[in-house]
Order: sequence, then structure tokens, then C-alpha cells
Amino acid sequence: GRALSASERRFVTAAAHSIHESTATCDVGRMQALLEEDASLVDRVGALALALATPFHGTHDAVVFLLEQGVRALYDCQTGMERRYEFHPIFRAFGNDNLQSLETLFKAGISHAAVVNAKLGGIPGNATLLYGCTHKSQEVAEFILRYGGDPEAVLTGHGERGRTVLQSAVAPPFDGTFSPWQNPK
Repeated sequence: GRALSASERRFVTAAAHSIHESTATCDVGRMQALLEEDASLVDRVGALALALATPFHGTHDAVVFLLEQGVRALYDCQTGMERRYEFHPIFRAFGNDNLQSLETLFKAGISHAAVVNAKLGGIPGNATLLYGCTHKSQEVAEFILRYGGDPEAVLTGHGERGRTVLQSAVAPPFDGTFSPWQNPK
């Protein structure tokens, strides 16, 4: 959609700024001050601020603050709509190993670990976070299982490595150079 107003832009930027790889900074005090000036900011751009803060280490305080303000959806940058189960920020948080923010959102019922529509090359269209655990630690896999990851989830467009997440995880690699069970993590 629409262009953000100056106050909306300041609020969203306070939720996640100085982004560098998997980390960012948040300024909850600034977010609070902006809300004191205009309480409707959280209704207008709270879901966008939550979607931007979720992926990064260093922004958990903004995630908690936004939940305390009643934000219950993540903004979908593709459609411009708020969606309760928007997975792009969840997928990015998972990729950044930001389990703290993921756990906060999962416990709040904002999202879950069951399905992630991550349309990336070589990944099934309905890939799950559990599917992505092949190259992560056992603790991460256990975390994802605890919050809804299903090892029997059927993958679409990926039958050459197995029909389910579990089958795909134990399938030998195409080129024979790496096997999931050789993962040192």
C-alpha cells in the first residue's frame, strides 16, 4: 500500500533499526513516546512494526511491547494485509536462530511452527520450520516440535527426497557430499 506518515515511519523504525545481518536495535521508549502523542499508531502500523521486529536479535523488547499494546497479527508485505499467521517474519526469525521472539509469538498465539510458505529455490512450497532443522541443532528441532512442527507433514513438489519432512530429513543428498546425520550441530 499506502505511504507511511512521518510518525508511522518513526514508530516502525523504533521497532527495528540499525539492522545488520541477524541483529537490529529497538527503542521501546521512543515507541511509547510516539504512542503517547498518537495512540492510533499501534492500530495503523503495529502489525508492520511487529513483522519488522520479529526476525532480529536485539528487538525482543519491541516484540513484547507490541504484544502488550494488543497487536495480534503480523503485516504481510506482499499483500499489504494484516494476517494472524504470516510466515515470512517467522521464517526469517528461524533463519536467524531468534528463538526468543519465536517462542514469544508462539505462546501468544500469533503464529506457530507448523507451516511456512517459503517459496525459495530448492525448498518445497509448503516447507515447514521442521524441514529447515536439517542443518540446525537438535535443540532447535526440539523447540520446533514443541511448538507444532509435524515430522509427518506432507511436502508438495519434493517427492524425490520423500513425501514427508521426516523422510526428506533422512534422505541421502543428491550429490553424496553431505548427509543430515553428519550434521555436527
